[in-house]
Amino acid sequence: MKKIIIFTCSLIMFMFTCIFMLTSCGSNTNTNDDDIEGVALTVYYTFYNQETGELVETSNKKPDDIGNVSETRKYDYNTYVDLYARVNDGYIFVGWYNEGQLLSNEIDYKYMLWDEDFTIEARFQYVSYNLMVFSNDSNLGQVMIRKGNSQTFYDQESSQKYYKESITIAAYSKGDTRFLGWYNENNELVSTNAVYTFDMVSRDYTLEAKWDYFTITYDLDGGVNNVNNPTCYSVASANISLKEPTKVGYTFKGWEYKNSVINEIKTANSCNMELKALWAANNDTPYKVEHYLQNIDNNGYTLYETDNLTGTTDTLTAAEVKTYEYFTPPTFNQVNISGDGNTVIKLYYARDSYSLTLEKNINNAGNVLGDGTYKYGKKVTITASTNQGYTFDGWYEGNKLITQDLQYTFTMQAKYLLYTAKWTANTNTSYKVEHYKQNIDNGYTLNETDNLTGTTGSFTSAKVKKYEGFTSSTFNQVNISGDGSTVVRIYYTRNTYILTLDKNINKAGEISGGETYKYGKSVTITASTNPGYTFDGWYAGDKLLTNNLQYTFTMQASNLNYTAKWTANKYTITIDNQVEGINISGITSGNQYSCDSQIIITAENVPTGYTIKWTRSDKEVYAGNKYTLTVPAYDMTLTTTVRPYEKEGNKIYFGTYPQTKVNDSDLIYALGSKAGRLPTSSNTYNWTAYNYYISGNVTNYMYYIDIDYDDNGTYDYRGVYFTSYRPYSFIMDSSINSTLQYGNGYSINKIYWFSYDPIEWEILEESKGKALVVAKLLLDSQDYYQGISNSYESSSIRTWLKNTFYKTAFNSLQKKLIDYTAVDNSVASTGQTENEYVCNTTYDYIFLLSYAEVEKYTTKTGRIAKGTDYAISQGLCIESSTGYGYWWTRSPSTYGKSLAYRIGIDGYIYGGNRSSVGSNMYISNSVDNNTTGIRPACWIIL
Repeated sequence: MKKIIIFTCSLIMFMFTCIFMLTSCGSNTNTNDDDIEGVALTVYYTFYNQETGELVETSNKKPDDIGNVSETRKYDYNTYVDLYARVNDGYIFVGWYNEGQLLSNEIDYKYMLWDEDFTIEARFQYVSYNLMVFSNDSNLGQVMIRKGNSQTFYDQESSQKYYKESITIAAYSKGDTRFLGWYNENNELVSTNAVYTFDMVSRDYTLEAKWDYFTITYDLDGGVNNVNNPTCYSVASANISLKEPTKVGYTFKGWEYKNSVINEIKTANSCNMELKALWAANNDTPYKVEHYLQNIDNNGYTLYETDNLTGTTDTLTAAEVKTYEYFTPPTFNQVNISGDGNTVIKLYYARDSYSLTLEKNINNAGNVLGDGTYKYGKKVTITASTNQGYTFDGWYEGNKLITQDLQYTFTMQAKYLLYTAKWTANTNTSYKVEHYKQNIDNGYTLNETDNLTGTTGSFTSAKVKKYEGFTSSTFNQVNISGDGSTVVRIYYTRNTYILTLDKNINKAGEISGGETYKYGKSVTITASTNPGYTFDGWYAGDKLLTNNLQYTFTMQASNLNYTAKWTANKYTITIDNQVEGINISGITSGNQYSCDSQIIITAENVPTGYTIKWTRSDKEVYAGNKYTLTVPAYDMTLTTTVRPYEKEGNKIYFGTYPQTKVNDSDLIYALGSKAGRLPTSSNTYNWTAYNYYISGNVTNYMYYIDIDYDDNGTYDYRGVYFTSYRPYSFIMDSSINSTLQYGNGYSINKIYWFSYDPIEWEILEESKGKALVVAKLLLDSQDYYQGISNSYESSSIRTWLKNTFYKTAFNSLQKKLIDYTAVDNSVASTGQTENEYVCNTTYDYIFLLSYAEVEKYTTKTGRIAKGTDYAISQGLCIESSTGYGYWWTRSPSTYGKSLAYRIGIDGYIYGGNRSSVGSNMYISNSVDNNTTGIRPACWIIL
């Protein structure tokens, strides 16, 4: 056993200890020894043998694995030093020593350093642990431990050993076993050396020596080791004789080992061995060949004869088929000859079969049974049965009568047979022909029956009949069944006839009931009368059918044409002319006129630059020198005045522009007739191209035409037609994925009509006899700039307002009332303190509001605006549930040269590349985006 002892320094000058503690307690300790002017404390780490007391090792360097222990360093003069010793597993702390004298055995020790260097010893001893060394099998080997430093080993499985103690163990094999190695308690291989030296670890430790035997394995190659040959061995004093195994059909020739044949294991062999048995096949092994013939009455076989043969084991047999009359020899495969002599090859000879075919001279005369394929020598019975309407003549082979009996039994011959059953058809078999008429409410009812006769199996002779209002359906004659059950059914479809209903006056009322009806159907037709008309009755030509609005009758066997006739009521029209100096022609005030008749009324001698405003007593207003009046169903007064606009509170109706989509089919038809031929890219005819872009080029694909429907000198309707979709941006290609027209419900190659409606303006400010107004609705959808500039001065939208909108929306008188305005485009107008994209002041009749004007004159909710049907047809982006859209200001955005400020559907002003609603191109603030609405503004002279 070993001890670890620490050598410590002695203490001096105890007489001054108390005084020093009073004066030096709490002094600071430097961390850098080289910078301290003081005393050095040197710590030595000393290990002693506990049993002998001999010094094992001493060092002024702390061992790496010992733990947390004080080390050598410098301290200030007259300083208390805190010494500590906390050790890891494998060590025991003994105490602090100086010159062999114990100072303290506490692990924490406070020592006073005065003014001289001092040496102290930290003494340790090693911990002892249990070491167990043993063999996995004492019959295979023995383990020994060397005692101390001597060369003597002793047999001891368990003993106490100190940590780090050098230990040598040895494994001695008994007999001819094989040493595998030393294994720890986790069955991990530690060493394969039989003599193994190691240092003791800091825990209980177990080592196991393992041995095993040499083994013999046998490859019997199908044989049987029934002689108990050994499967393991030691190096014996004598050779091991091997016995012969057996294998049926073979003779044993010896054991093969490393390409040699052996019959014993030599003592010198000290290794694992694999032996293979060698055999020679016998050449007189018996086998049989059995020949079986197929039975007549079943598919079984009976043994007919047997051949007894011999051959070499595990080679193929040499069986041969034989010849038997009326039997077919089989095909077969030769098989290996089994060494046990039990090999049998069975050959099955199929009995030959021949076909028997049965035919009938009349297919429906009866049935035959018994045809098929039969084995030679088989008893066969054939049977015939006769249907009603036929007489059986007998069984025939060709023209030879075999028997007149319905059943015939014979033995199957070795040839193909064909037998025919013959009958004669009866000539007086009855059948029926039934005639069915279609009901009014579908289905058919039997009308009459013909009872006839004919030859069984021949076709019937049914004939159709004529019934008024009915048409016979096609039918087929059928074969007459011998049992008299044949029925031919002929169906007569009830004819349908067209009932056409007309009106003498289209607007007088509505009619219903005109359609296709079956002959004899009860029909009701109905008329309703609109205000302004009197119903005269239903007429067939000039013949009055009834004065009632509803008429019920039975449908005849012909097409009918009935007319609902009305008389238009007359109403008094009074003209109140308040315009001095003009004449009203085309109507006489106070006369009566028929309801819905059209009267063209003309104002003559109207001063140049003025337009007549026609105001009806029912508040309908129209502006123009010629007015087409549709007479209402009541008396009315028509007042004439002259004024370029109509003001109602904070609103002004001024100018006209295409706005509302026309849905009246009659009006659409009439407008299409006036429009004439549709435009093409090479010939626009009466249409005008919008000059819109596709892929950066002006392309003729979208056109408009304005129609003066009532010929009063002003446009009433605008037609829109396009052959390609307008893309979001002038640089994009055309497709349904790059447009909003398709999603807005407008498609290519179709004319859409929009009425010119008065423009409603909202008054933002009134000053000095003028009013600043802005359109309430988004009247159109245009890009700000066909490029990447946000300069309003040179913008596409300013050109459009000046050249297109201004000329379209106002007549000459109205244009005189629009003030030519200096439009502020300064930094202040953009609502910013700095904006590098501003332009010069412009002078315009029509303009867009600026960022500053929008904030000054409108609230967030007041900025929300809907688009007109016409603007939506141009590709305006709207929110589908509300109809709200985006609209341009004239102010450039500070976010980039290609951006301008827009008002969103939520009333906020946006200037970034995308609005808050999303990131799709069609809601972009980019100036080349043409899905943004236009709300024109101007100053009107009141």
